[in-house]
Amino acid sequence: MCNVCYLLGSEATGGSGESSATKPHTGRPSNAIWKHYIRSGKSKSGPHHVAKCRYCDYTYSRGKVTKMQMHTAFACPSASADTKQEVISLLNYSDDEPEEDDKSLSGAPTKKKTKTTQRELSSYFTSSQKVGKEMKQFLDRELLKFMVCCNIPFSRLDEPGFAVFMSSFKPGYQLPSATTVEEHLFWEEAARVVTKTQCELKQDQFLTLALDGWTDNGKSLYAYTVITADRRVYLHALKDFSEEKHTAVFLAEETEKVIVELGNERVAAVVTDNAANVHKMRQNITEKYPSIVGLRCIPHFVNLITQDILKHEWAAALLNKCQAIVHFFACHTRSCALLDNLRSSSVPQFASFVKTRWYSAGSCMLSVLRNEEALRQLLQVQNDAVSANISSIISTRQFWADLEQLTNVMRPFMAIIGTLESKSATLADCYHEVASLAAVIDGISTNASNFKDHCAAVFAKRWTDINDDIYLLAYQLHPGLRGKGIVAGIFPRIAAAAAAMWKNLGNGKCSTMRLMSQLMKFKHGQSPYDLPFDGEFMSPCLWWMSVADSVGSELQHLAMRLLSITPHSAACERAFSILGWIHTKSRNRMLIPRLEAMGKMYMYNACHMQLPKNQSSSHGSSSQVVQCDLSSAVSCYESELEAEDSAPSIYESEEDVTDTGTIWSSVKQCFDLSSSAFVSMHSAHVPVAHEETVAQVHRADDNDDFCVSDVVEQFVVTGDSEHNYA
Repeated sequence: MCNVCYLLGSEATGGSGESSATKPHTGRPSNAIWKHYIRSGKSKSGPHHVAKCRYCDYTYSRGKVTKMQMHTAFACPSASADTKQEVISLLNYSDDEPEEDDKSLSGAPTKKKTKTTQRELSSYFTSSQKVGKEMKQFLDRELLKFMVCCNIPFSRLDEPGFAVFMSSFKPGYQLPSATTVEEHLFWEEAARVVTKTQCELKQDQFLTLALDGWTDNGKSLYAYTVITADRRVYLHALKDFSEEKHTAVFLAEETEKVIVELGNERVAAVVTDNAANVHKMRQNITEKYPSIVGLRCIPHFVNLITQDILKHEWAAALLNKCQAIVHFFACHTRSCALLDNLRSSSVPQFASFVKTRWYSAGSCMLSVLRNEEALRQLLQVQNDAVSANISSIISTRQFWADLEQLTNVMRPFMAIIGTLESKSATLADCYHEVASLAAVIDGISTNASNFKDHCAAVFAKRWTDINDDIYLLAYQLHPGLRGKGIVAGIFPRIAAAAAAMWKNLGNGKCSTMRLMSQLMKFKHGQSPYDLPFDGEFMSPCLWWMSVADSVGSELQHLAMRLLSITPHSAACERAFSILGWIHTKSRNRMLIPRLEAMGKMYMYNACHMQLPKNQSSSHGSSSQVVQCDLSSAVSCYESELEAEDSAPSIYESEEDVTDTGTIWSSVKQCFDLSSSAFVSMHSAHVPVAHEETVAQVHRADDNDDFCVSDVVEQFVVTGDSEHNYA
């Protein structure tokens, strides 16, 4: 009778409401997930009810609780953030590591064990006794992490060989079935990761939101990754926009949802590529949230400069010849084997050129140049092993001379992209490396006619994208750079940028004047801004955390906010590499919510994974992710490059040539390109002389509107020698 009442009864939220008034609900209570679903009858294939989602009308013919929880928490497109968080809390559980206790197996009450360093007798042998419930939950979670991070399909759990292998480590541990892991344990662990990620992000003040698109199996996916100030990377969301038009308005609405979930007061910057729609999207976001800085991906910016430079006739011809050499030896095994016998152990193999990653052109040409001696020996020993075309290229002395000149130009580009894609890169590094790139172009000396002018025109064309005072301000506030190499007269721009940004953060005139006072003291190296800085042992944010100015902490807050921003979207590219490594041909039916959950689990564990003290990783830091198949991410930049720059030539008209020449002249007026800060391409701390301390400002702040230029003029006059401190 109880079972009948349970099957026929309905909840106030899940049924029609009529039967519940006449027949009270008895039996086992229904799961709380049912309040988000509508029961529309009993399933034909079992005791489950048909469940229909209240938000998106998705229907389950068999309303299993786990699948319903998974749909509402991770897959439902219409459920609110509060609803998803409520369901995630149902899936979440404690992740404290249990202590195995044999007494718990008998069901007898146990006492709380006192933690001690003394080893128990059971640790000296492998027990075949069945493990306790808490220990089994812990081992199940660790096994799930292992399978996700190593990309092992869950179906391997049902294979006898894997069970025998695991029993050799823990005979008393019974492996869960593949169905249990896939339908229950996986989503519980995903909910735990989401909860942990939310708690950790709430403790960080300056977050960088990176956004980029990816095409996978005909689907258009957008990844939203969050980078903290200490460079921990989280995959916040993976959204399927296949059925939507990727307009600026649509992307701005979706990005705003993510910003609201994170908290707009904690988001310091939004970083994307520079396609027309996302560029407009960044503008819409910064207009609505003035405190958020909209930035373009700087490595992508340098990548476009490299692409344009290699369009020069002389450079393109050399690159084509190098590609011909690499392609020939890749297709002819006999010639490749003979070359391997002649190549010394210190000489690398040939590197291929990937069209969508233009810095690989430098690697390709450099690999050919380093194989010059082996190639010449091959012509002397086995002339018939090389075709006539390749033989003519190798035997030409001018080819090797020109190739050496071009590789000398490309080496700084390769180093700059590597520096800017690193996790420790800051906005100050962007300005420093781009200025170093201008110094490299200014010092080009080749046999090719007009190559230097071509490079200068390319840089001038792209310079407008990076000529933002935000980068200039960050370069000034870096404790190891302090604006070194910037010509006189630029500081008023820096002060105006600082005042404008401080005003956008919601501060008033009085606090802005205190900010200007602190900025002047920092510029002249006065106490407390005279502390030494060494980039090998401290980060810029750590240096600023140790500064305590009696005037106030306005400059400290502004500097830490700027220098905490990650200026690239390489985290999205790495996420796409991981997702492509997971979503292989053997798992091509994997749904987007499961792929998103696996990506979140992988990246979270990569940030927090620590090896035992007696083990070390042969691949560097233990926080680094497992090596993935990067071939899946080769096309990441392809659509962006085609969208931003499909013109065959950088010159649209004769007027553009004149304009780029004028812009290049203005670039040289901003920097001292002969300065060691740019020529050596290394950050160095320069001792700053002590001067008189700036008068302090101790007035209460106000929130009235004010003109930024009026405040700046009170502190910065025409020259640096005259100042009017408040």
